[in-house]
Amino acid sequence: MSVSGKTKGIDSRKNILISIDEYVSETVYNAYADSLGVKFPLVILEWSGHGIIWLAMTFALFLKPSMTAEIYSSLFHLFVGLITDLLWVAVLKPLVRRKRPVHDTGKQTLSVHVIDKYSFPSGHATRSMFVSGLSCLVWFKYGVGSRAGCLLMLGWTLLLGCSRVVMGRHYVGDVLCGFIVGILNLALVGTALWQTIENVEFVRTLLLDSITQVQFIVYEKLNKQ
Repeated sequence: MSVSGKTKGIDSRKNILISIDEYVSETVYNAYADSLGVKFPLVILEWSGHGIIWLAMTFALFLKPSMTAEIYSSLFHLFVGLITDLLWVAVLKPLVRRKRPVHDTGKQTLSVHVIDKYSFPSGHATRSMFVSGLSCLVWFKYGVGSRAGCLLMLGWTLLLGCSRVVMGRHYVGDVLCGFIVGILNLALVGTALWQTIENVEFVRTLLLDSITQVQFIVYEKLNKQ
């Protein structure tokens, strides 16, 4: 059963676009709540787009041995884009300060309340659009992945975006604008921030050497105790 029991009409006291956005979003939320209302698959989708999970997974894979230079380059730019995605969201959310929908009652795991209490744009939408866009870019550029994988990632992005609305986490406008920010982030990473394979290999070697040195120092200290 929906929270409100019925969908409110368009509020003429607000900006017409914001009012329409809220009306459409609440209509979609109530329609799902009154028909299916199943939350578990939506929670799985929510977790699949979590920034901390993507950062940890990308960093771990970047350190994994025996992969091609093209894959390491793809992972490097994925990690860079995930960082810039967080920066986009961290700036835009407090700047716009749009409150989340009234029916967003569930706490999001591993969220940063100062930022995530705001709704615009949807961080899951920005992130998923960037990730799926990058998967297509590296397929075109390096041959990493496949056409099917690219289409699968785009489908995941659309499903994740829809889930943000039917879960009551975001308005439709938050998701659509989040997709636009994700495309802008992809353009930034794919042009100004893009590094050559040689530079990526240098960064990876430097990182691995630093980790080895830290491990050696820790090992030496533990042996002296």
